[in-house]
Amino acid sequence: MKCYCHQEVDSIGECVGCGKFVCEECKVEMDGRIYCKKCSDDLTVAIRKGQVNLNISEEEIKEGKIWAVVAYLGILCLLPLLMKKDNQFALFHGKQGLVLFLTIVIAGWIPILGWFIIVPIVFILNIIGVIQSLRGKCFKIPIIGEIAEKIKM
Repeated sequence: MKCYCHQEVDSIGECVGCGKFVCEECKVEMDGRIYCKKCSDDLTVAIRKGQVNLNISEEEIKEGKIWAVVAYLGILCLLPLLMKKDNQFALFHGKQGLVLFLTIVIAGWIPILGWFIIVPIVFILNIIGVIQSLRGKCFKIPIIGEIAEKIKM
């Protein structure tokens, strides 16, 4: 196979992000994986935004995906925290789910503002968390994610 950018040069690998074949000049290696320049730039931006954690393997994401989804279903956020302590992906989402759940509990005690503004916003953030966990992403929800990181397990 030839490099997607340099058609006359043989490729040395395939980008794990987009599947394009890359030559030695075009390859960017991160965490032992080969990326094209565009995918590596996209990944670098995502890492800076806290949307990706390279320390979590694809296998661990696959094993923890269902637990990550459960983390955003109210009190069920405790299940991944108690039952999947060895899975970083499930714990990441479990901690965020816990912070969201506690936010709803506290907001329930605040008339009007809590019921009609905070609770709907948290509900939407839970949906975003479910979508991101199904996509296999460690998306740090603004503010919530920073609080969740402080939880030690």
